[in-house]
Amino acid sequence: MKLRVPDLPGPKRLDRFLREAVPELSRSAFYSALRKGRIRVNGARALDAGCSVGGGEEVAIEGFARGGATAEHGAARSGPPLSILFEDDALLVVNKPAGLPVHPGAGRKGPNLIDSLRGYAERRGFTPYLVHRLDRHTSGAIVAAKSREIAGALGALFKERSGARVEKRYLSLVLGKPAASGAIDEPLDGKPAGTRFWLKESFRWSGGPAALVEVATSSGRRHQIRRHLASAGLPVAGDELYGDWALNRLFAKELRARGFLLHALSVTLPHPLSRVPMTFVADPPAELQRIIEILRRPPSGGPPEGA
Repeated sequence: MKLRVPDLPGPKRLDRFLREAVPELSRSAFYSALRKGRIRVNGARALDAGCSVGGGEEVAIEGFARGGATAEHGAARSGPPLSILFEDDALLVVNKPAGLPVHPGAGRKGPNLIDSLRGYAERRGFTPYLVHRLDRHTSGAIVAAKSREIAGALGALFKERSGARVEKRYLSLVLGKPAASGAIDEPLDGKPAGTRFWLKESFRWSGGPAALVEVATSSGRRHQIRRHLASAGLPVAGDELYGDWALNRLFAKELRARGFLLHALSVTLPHPLSRVPMTFVADPPAELQRIIEILRRPPSGGPPEGA
């Protein structure tokens, strides 16, 4: 893929320029291409993500095609069928299954959301551009634009994430006993980050208390919800990176759970053409509902907690 850098008001880092110009180029794919010498600026190999471009340069990414395909992963494949929440001439909003990676990862083959989007889009004559991301084990609503211009506009809104224009709501099953509501304002990676949560339902199992919470964020730091909830003593159930290893093993064994239990419930944003606010809601996955039903059962046949 080749693209020409437009005139910019000032120098811009190469990684930032590419994130804005090619939203479907994942962070991991960018750094993989950089390490392998596949990113070139005016024909010269880019050695540093922080090198600057200012306008007029030709940037080439060898082995990368619009929509996210790479030479390593071949041409567009037909991924799992899409669960479409909304579609018009500007947007495609889908409900991503838990366990499905958004992008093909380095050294990892198999189904991914980008392949599904590309297969669907090619049959209908457009190119999809994801404007935000979800972790592999996070299910729920994810938005793709149908043009580069709309992707750029929406990407700026998602980056802004003040809550006034774009709001994302999540459901999560956490291990612990949360208050009725709470706010966590702790910087992540040296940047401000804010997370709010509201208690939906409380449970008790052999490992202790658990709860279903609704979560909203005012920023989009990496693994923000998982990191913030864990710091508050409320790790997401099944989160092996930030949770308790032994407790997660017990939870997985007793409830036959796989992965961590975090679901992107809804996305609210102004439509890029009409500017009318719209909310897209993704029903929680059957796996999360199954586990909640098990937790609702009285332990050992006794009365429900609090009865």
